[in-house]
Parts: sequence; structure tokens; C-alpha cells
Amino acid sequence: MKVDAAIDRYVKPISTADWQPFGTGDGFSGARIWKGTTADGRTFALKARPLVADLDRFRAIHARLAMADLPFVPTLAANGDGETITIVDETVFDIQDWKGGTAVADIGRQQLAAAMVALRQLHIAWEPESQRGPAPYIGRRIAALETWRSEVIENDPIRIRAHAMIASRRSKLLLALRQLEADPVRLQPIHGDLWHSHVLFSGNAVTGLIDFDAVRIDAPEADLARLLGDWFGVNQLMLAEALVAYGPGIDPERLHIAIEAGLLTSVAHWCTKLRTNPLVPKIEHRLLDLLRRLDPSSQ
Repeated sequence: MKVDAAIDRYVKPISTADWQPFGTGDGFSGARIWKGTTADGRTFALKARPLVADLDRFRAIHARLAMADLPFVPTLAANGDGETITIVDETVFDIQDWKGGTAVADIGRQQLAAAMVALRQLHIAWEPESQRGPAPYIGRRIAALETWRSEVIENDPIRIRAHAMIASRRSKLLLALRQLEADPVRLQPIHGDLWHSHVLFSGNAVTGLIDFDAVRIDAPEADLARLLGDWFGVNQLMLAEALVAYGPGIDPERLHIAIEAGLLTSVAHWCTKLRTNPLVPKIEHRLLDLLRRLDPSSQ
């Protein structure tokens, strides 16, 4: 098996750990996870994903994780060749320390404050690489909304509702994004895909920020928009509370626009997925959840 061949590239105690599949492996990314437990009780995570062309990007991400040096950020293990990336038969593997804890969808106020403090610590750790310029995520949101096209839909109430939502908000949101597009802001490495499943808690304490495959250079507000939009949608009161915990440097109006744009472009994305993959429950659930976050009154 490929996973056995990858593990054999590491030294003890990782190579002799008891490795078991973790989760169902049926997510949208195609990644698979195994949990390894060594004889002395230490735990590790083995992640496998399809081979990508830009392996240097993965190496750069791993270097940034090491630079962060935060207890809730994973530490990568090196294989016998000193590499943190192992390739077996068109599959990329890495092994990191296991971050225990539970992802929380319905978050409490103390957990929110802890998450915002942890995220700010991560951003501060990566701030030495910062520069100023237009936020790339805004250009991506504009492109996604500009290329969206309405279509005639019959007998599909979820997609009909999604298209109505996009049509009602698209023009106003595009105008707001274009007004921000050229503004110079602080750009630096960010997590890039921070939603509730990637923040782990034990009680009210953050034990892990995980899944850093999407790290990129962008505005820190993009991380907040992704995470807070997932937790609260466009709930202004909770966004204000989150910003108090995070600290200075984030413009509330820009953040609100970023959240709405992220949710709306995600609706467009998953609406297309549902058209090409009809009757797939997890796609329907994802789309309905996005619609609820954009308009809680419609539940």
C-alpha cells in the first residue's frame, strides 16, 4: 500500500507507530488522514493528497509553519531524507503532530475570543513577510461575480433560491468590491482556508489550527472573513465582538463586505456543483447552509 511505503520512509518511532484511518476520506479535497500512535503514547497525523506540480509551495508552507512556532500550529516531522514531504506513486504525504480537540460549529463567546487571539498570534508570527498592495482575494471575488450567469431553472427549489439570492445582491456587492479593489493593505501569509472545521478546541481553549494546504499571500482580513462568515454569516453583532477579541488592524466595513462576497461567491460555486452533481446530499447541505448564513431570516 502507498501509505505503508510512505510511513516506511520515516524513522522510529513514527515508522513503527500503529496507524489507523481517520474519518471517512470523502471530503471535497480528496485528502485522506491516518492517526498514528507510538508505543510511548505520542500521536501523529499522516495526510495524503494527490500530487501537485508545485512541491516548492508545500515546502514553503512547511517552513512558515515552523517559523510560526505556536503550540496550536502543527509541527512537521522529517522523513529519513530530512524532507517534510514524501512522494509515493503520485501521492504527497506529510506527517505532523496530532492536534487533539474538537471543531465547533455552534461556537460560544469564550471560544470565539480564544479563536481570535490564536488567529492574531498566527498573523503576527507571519507579519515579518508583510508588504503593502491590493488584496488578491478581492480581485478573485470580483472575477467570480462578473463571470456568473443566470439561467432558467425548473424543479430545483434550492438552485432557484440560490440564483435569486445572487441576482438580488450581485450588482451592489460588485460595486462595493470595485471601490476597494485598488486600496493598498497589509499583505502577508495567511491560512487561506480557515473555516470552523479547521479550528480545534478543548473546552474554551484552542488546541489546534489545522489544514494549512491553502496558505498564500493575502490580507489577514480574508482569514477572518472565511472563518467568521462560516460561524456567523453576516451577523454584525457577533462580527463586532470578534474584532474586539482579535484586536486592531481590521476595518469592520471591509470585513463585512469580504464576508458577504465570500458567501455569495460560494453560493455560485456550489450552485454550479449541484447542477453537475444533482441529488448529492452534502452539496445540497453546503448550499443551504450558505444561503442561511447570508439571510438568517429565511430559515
